[in-house]
Amino acid sequence: MLKQTSFNLFEDQVKQYKNLVDKSVQSKILRNFILNDFMLPQDLSVVMEQGERNMKVELFAFDQDTNTKLNQLIKDIESQGFKANRSLLMRYILDQLIRKLETTDIPVSERKVHLSSYYFEKGTKDLLNQFAVFRDRNLLIERFIIEEYKPNKNITLLLEKPEDPEAIRIGISNNAIGILDEFVKELNVKGVTRTALMRDVCNQLIGKITNRDAAKIIVDRRLVTVIKEYTEVYGQDNTIAKLKEYLKAKE
Repeated sequence: MLKQTSFNLFEDQVKQYKNLVDKSVQSKILRNFILNDFMLPQDLSVVMEQGERNMKVELFAFDQDTNTKLNQLIKDIESQGFKANRSLLMRYILDQLIRKLETTDIPVSERKVHLSSYYFEKGTKDLLNQFAVFRDRNLLIERFIIEEYKPNKNITLLLEKPEDPEAIRIGISNNAIGILDEFVKELNVKGVTRTALMRDVCNQLIGKITNRDAAKIIVDRRLVTVIKEYTEVYGQDNTIAKLKEYLKAKE
């Protein structure tokens, strides 16, 4: 469950972050950075020495895991003899995230979007839409490609095609497209195409956000849908009997 969490931050850094990241994903990107990327520097004095700047209270939607990580980081700092609080730490974290975004992002004025349809296992689109709507979903995918993505080393998985395909329109920058195409060249395996890598990108991204295997999530959702549809037609008792029959045959 997400809860609004307040921090006393520098006005200029808040403005800078909001200019770099769309409003709908600001909290999500910050959460992901804290949980997956951020590490305390060896010299903790750089966290403490922040200077004097105008402050403002800012709210972000954080989950329990993110709050727990922040609290642990505070304990780590204090164990080294420094006094710290969550706002002080968050100011340092936000500065680090801004630096990362500025070195990996393309200015909006220079960003040319490449819009294409890619084929995924049915259910992927609904799953992605849980995390971001169309425009923000594209931004989330693009940032993941530019900042983190490495193709799955299991070539067999990359070659797998959807059994029940659905098309998803995805628009990402030419820079991100170039990264995928370069991976295709490096792998040099027949069947490993840009579309195959885009499926891998989205599966890895879903896995990162949910901490679960994307394929299993999609299969679980499809199973629930099929069971609901079967129950509506044949009734609950017949559905239970059918499931028992199937499981018994597998014994």
